[in-house]
Amino acid sequence: MHTSSVTSSGRYYPLRENILNAWKHIGLKPIPDANNGAPQGVAELVENRRDGLRQLTSVAYPLNGAHIMTETFVARIILSDSKPGKVATGVELVDGRRLSVKAGGEVLLCGGAYRSPQVLMLSGIGDKSILARHSIPQQVDLPTVGQNFHDHQMIFRYWKLRHPEKGLAMGSPDFADPAFEKGNPTDWLATLTVPKDGLKAAIATDKRDTVVDDDHALLKGPRSHLEMNVLYAAFGAEQIGLEIPVDGTSIMSYCMACLPSSRGSITLGSRDPTAPPVIDPNYYATEADRYVLREGWRIMSRLMLESPEGKDLVADEILPEGHKCLQSDASDDDIDARIKIGGMS
Repeated sequence: MHTSSVTSSGRYYPLRENILNAWKHIGLKPIPDANNGAPQGVAELVENRRDGLRQLTSVAYPLNGAHIMTETFVARIILSDSKPGKVATGVELVDGRRLSVKAGGEVLLCGGAYRSPQVLMLSGIGDKSILARHSIPQQVDLPTVGQNFHDHQMIFRYWKLRHPEKGLAMGSPDFADPAFEKGNPTDWLATLTVPKDGLKAAIATDKRDTVVDDDHALLKGPRSHLEMNVLYAAFGAEQIGLEIPVDGTSIMSYCMACLPSSRGSITLGSRDPTAPPVIDPNYYATEADRYVLREGWRIMSRLMLESPEGKDLVADEILPEGHKCLQSDASDDDIDARIKIGGMS
């Protein structure tokens, strides 16, 4: 597996020093390596790419001896009675074919966070009440299948450049160095903690009958609560009701909650294996998650709207209809309203 940093791939973006100075202005320290076990600070982005190509597992590792079946859906795992319980002996495909493991072999279910629980439930492994809704006989009582789902919530903001004629962003005819195609259009990755006292109070709100001390998993650290980034492009704005052309006049930023405490679920919408499962991420459901992302919002406002470098860089925030630009002193309610229109993973 190969990795490459921005500069090792030959990318030298025109906003590199401006963005670094903005991070430094609001208190972040540059660090040489975000993958050294102590990532808090701002470091050059490192991606799993080789000569600009992303290193997919199927490309980076050989599949010698593996028989790959594409465009093939598994209907269920075949279970056989054994002591002390059921044993997986193969799979049945949607076309009725059955594939069995050799003696001593195993069935490895690797369907990802969405499809693995779906296949388990289609096989009768899960909560009896959920299976009964779809007339699936229960084979193994495992109520936690599909529960405890959690994902990183991200929020995106979009910014109108003050001097787009300088060729600062993707879409500009002057943003044309061939090396720029060898990775994402960004230089720096910022990793941050949030104030302990505020987070501790938020956790206490979620855990009213529990004493929250400094040994709590979200507090003992330092922990990496937030990942933040400024990208020299503007895409995905449709998620929050905006239409922004990729013409070099705008850039974007994101904030991601790295340690979510909200818990959702994956369940069945149908007993049809080709149908997607029902995904409920239950984002933003805990006060701890809300506190962390509000802090991220305020930090990004300080970076882009209040630092000297940010003021020199952007003219305005590009806003969804009916919303106002929120500075770092915005109320919790106003920030919540913005986050709720476009939080995603």
